[in-house]
Amino acid sequence: MKIYELMTLSKDEVLNFIRKRLAFDNKLLQQLHCYNESKHLNWKGNPEIEHKRFDMTGYYGSTPNNMDILNSFNDIGIYDGFEYLFINFHKGTPYIHWQYLNDTVNHNSDLEGIDLCGESTSNIVYKIFEIILKKN
Repeated sequence: MKIYELMTLSKDEVLNFIRKRLAFDNKLLQQLHCYNESKHLNWKGNPEIEHKRFDMTGYYGSTPNNMDILNSFNDIGIYDGFEYLFINFHKGTPYIHWQYLNDTVNHNSDLEGIDLCGESTSNIVYKIFEIILKKN
């Protein structure tokens, strides 16, 4: 399934698809469970809704984690149509920067960008999907 096919679904269905794609795998959930039992912690996370999230600190070490989340959608075309697509965070505020392929109008100007203050990981990915569709 490609993004343009996915976006024919309702917003809630697309957000559920995103959450399932980012869900923790069973191996990690077992490790969390074993770690919590050995340390006598009470992790109340619900494996049905818990998933990977963007590290919104903006610190240097957060980039690999955040790119890993974007790369989770590579097979459905998250990078298709972009010359450049990057997400960064400053003090918890996400910014998406992009430039479309063959975009001669903005070739020498600044990249396009959007501030997504207050948005969750799932909604940020959904917004990227919308940006892709806007160009097509």
